[in-house]
Amino acid sequence: MATVRNCINDASTGLDIKDDADNTKVLTYDVSGITTATTRTWTVDDRNINFDAVATSVGTDSGTCTPASGTFSIEGSGGVTTSASSDTITVTSTGGSGGVINWIDDQTYPFTGVVNTGYIAASGGGSASPLLPSTSSVGDILRLVAYTAHSGVTVTQNAGQKIITIANGTSTTGTGGSVSYSSTSGKSMPLELVCVVANTTWAQLSGRTDLTVV
Repeated sequence: MATVRNCINDASTGLDIKDDADNTKVLTYDVSGITTATTRTWTVDDRNINFDAVATSVGTDSGTCTPASGTFSIEGSGGVTTSASSDTITVTSTGGSGGVINWIDDQTYPFTGVVNTGYIAASGGGSASPLLPSTSSVGDILRLVAYTAHSGVTVTQNAGQKIITIANGTSTTGTGGSVSYSSTSGKSMPLELVCVVANTTWAQLSGRTDLTVV
């Protein structure tokens, strides 16, 4: 049972509700923050509400959304973006280390790769030639799959970049370096690279071991 100390129109600060067994336990309602001449309404749901159960954090695939200073901040390095429309906030995973890889089908060449993206080579001939992303973080992934005949699959580099392969050594640093392999129709020809030094160094994580390294 509780008792009300102040009436709603009392000139003192707030409205206090005290426990009748222990009057040191007090809940205070204070409406001083409401704009002058404005009425705010609280509508009670038809259910029991336990305020202790209000979440203090919201889990995401790659971080934690923690309320601080009246705002929610989406934190984490796994590739999370947010967007808002009216009363709806959308949290989207965009990949990242340990995150979801976005696959692009029927990719035409040449093109510049985007981190945490997989590319399925377009059917037909020609040279399947992706260029490494110029900006990358440790743990970023780049994947390539070719399954139809191409004149070759060649991964090229920007200035200062190199690729460390599983069995064929390390490419020459810079734009003159590359990693390539032949392409045969009807066979899976994957190559997976992971960034091991931000912006500059990629290492082969899996895929072909018969690579030509320049």
